Amino acid sequence: MGQETTTTTPMLLRHINTARCLRQLRRGATLSRADLSRELGLTRATIGHAVKELIDSGLVVETSDRSEGGRPGRPGSGVRLNPQGAYAIGIDISSLTLTAVLVDLGMRIVHRISESVETHADDVDRVVEQIASLPGHLLQETAIDSTRIHGVCVSVPGLVDHSGRVVVAPFLRWRDVPLKHMLVAHKDMPWPVTICNDAVAFANAERTIAREQDAQDMLLILLTEGLGGAIVQRGQILEGAHGYAGELGHMVMGATPGAIGTQTFELLAGYERFRPFLPKDRTLADGLQWLASIGAKAHTPDLEKTFDEWANVLTTGILNLVYLLDPEKIVLGGPLSALFPRVEPKVKKLLAANLLHGFNAPPIYITRLGADGAAIGAASIVRNQLFSLPRLHHD
Repeated sequence: MGQETTTTTPMLLRHINTARCLRQLRRGATLSRADLSRELGLTRATIGHAVKELIDSGLVVETSDRSEGGRPGRPGSGVRLNPQGAYAIGIDISSLTLTAVLVDLGMRIVHRISESVETHADDVDRVVEQIASLPGHLLQETAIDSTRIHGVCVSVPGLVDHSGRVVVAPFLRWRDVPLKHMLVAHKDMPWPVTICNDAVAFANAERTIAREQDAQDMLLILLTEGLGGAIVQRGQILEGAHGYAGELGHMVMGATPGAIGTQTFELLAGYERFRPFLPKDRTLADGLQWLASIGAKAHTPDLEKTFDEWANVLTTGILNLVYLLDPEKIVLGGPLSALFPRVEPKVKKLLAANLLHGFNAPPIYITRLGADGAAIGAASIVRNQLFSLPRLHHD
């Protein structure tokens, strides 16, 4: 066997069993040792060793609460995740702001920071310096020990390869930026660093907060200055050959290849058409929330026309995607999703009228995560790494 091969030694088996116990608790359940033994088919002694290891690490705590779905009779002690046992940091980059969130093991947002990058988003070195400073600010403002941070994940509105290189991020005007390498080398980033696409991050957050049966088949659309997408099938995010699957925003909506310069899904469905109607003294997210809340009576003919055009574009894109992917449901996120209720009746009517016989329009939901879905999703990627099993390699 080569050096990269992982053998199933007793130490590794113990590690796998401990990870399997932790995975059973990842959605917040309280389970007894007997429950874990039955669920995993392991002996009480093996479960006892695994639970002790998890308690000693601080990831799990003992509780007197009755275990969920436990057998009738005298309640025994159970174990559950310790929300303060580990933390994850997610940072989302847009052409306007950096948003950083500190999330605990229970997926609660402990703290949030947002900083503007609007005037210098294309200055990679300056943005990297800002990104590297954010974890320290989060820890300083929460007094959480840096050793409790499991890692940092940065989400980017663009193509990210498996090495953490940003191949292209059009709205940032970045190309071939070795972002992971730059952050790992930074003195203020001593934690493991992950880089991902913003829509993939958003999809991870949705999978994490949804019930397992509700996260098996869905299409995620992130509506920001552009448009990102992620495809979940059988509970897994489709990556494609190079990790670029789901780039829905670059779908050409015109009849010629040259239309890619002016008629992609993201150029037609992004926030730019709403910019003239937004207050100048608010952030994009706050401005869109304000626009969503002012009510139909305050809308001008120009705004009504803009909403109609937006509804047509969204419907056209969704029609294409339904034919291509046949999703069970569609989840919308990002700041611009706040405006979807204004056009929802028209979009649903247009879908019903134009879908080919035999196709049903999937239900369309708005995320519960708010405008920070990508940042929360980036943190969830780090959190979920705690629950992953080691990969076994064979000759």
